[in-house]
Amino acid sequence: MFVFPRFAMIGAVVVATSLAVPVTSVFAQEPASSGSTAKKKAKTQRKVARKAARAKTNAELETLKKKGYKPEGKQTNYPQDLQDAESKANAAKPGPAEK
Repeated sequence: MFVFPRFAMIGAVVVATSLAVPVTSVFAQEPASSGSTAKKKAKTQRKVARKAARAKTNAELETLKKKGYKPEGKQTNYPQDLQDAESKANAAKPGPAEK
């Protein structure tokens, strides 16, 4: 039976490690290209659109709350309460002829 000396085993590990290092560098990310820049821009635009939509929804809800709609608590008269608040909010808005 043949037994490797300790130093030969360490040498084999060093050689195997040095061969593995260049292979891992091949999988490193390349610098950002115009394709990823376009993706980032599109993502940013979607994020801005979501924030604007959320702000609009929150503003509408605040308007309805000021006009008497209470989303929390018992909702025994749910559709009617919401419709009443919406009609009050719409009555307060200036129409196209009033501008």
